[in-house]
Amino acid sequence: MSLKTLPQIVTIAAALVASVLLTACATTGVAPAQKLTPEQLQKRATERSTARWKALTDKRFSDAFGFLSEASRASVSAIEHEAAMKRMGYLAATVESASCDDSICSVKTIVMLPIFVRGVGARPQNVPVEEQWILNGGELWLIRR
Repeated sequence: MSLKTLPQIVTIAAALVASVLLTACATTGVAPAQKLTPEQLQKRATERSTARWKALTDKRFSDAFGFLSEASRASVSAIEHEAAMKRMGYLAATVESASCDDSICSVKTIVMLPIFVRGVGARPQNVPVEEQWILNGGELWLIRR
């Protein structure tokens, strides 16, 4: 290899690396993650949790499944998730608060469920729920427990 071809090889290698990086950004649709303030994270956690609970109360279970973290989606199939959520019979949900650190948010919600009482039937009951959301790829995802 001559000294004359070395700069050409470096130029070609740099162009290949740049094209791979640009392609990766274009195909994921995710911009490089920027540092969010705790207030921005809390707002986003409230929005995401509210949207998920809305999907559940509207019986849009596949939409609700989409809010799960990658690890959570790997641990349960969409069909299993849908069956479990149908059994719960969520009636309503109100997100009460969210608190976040660098990458984890805790969201507190009051969920209304039908509670069956022998001899009486179903009675709506408010139940407190606390969820954990994790920041990954610039977005918050629900950690299924």
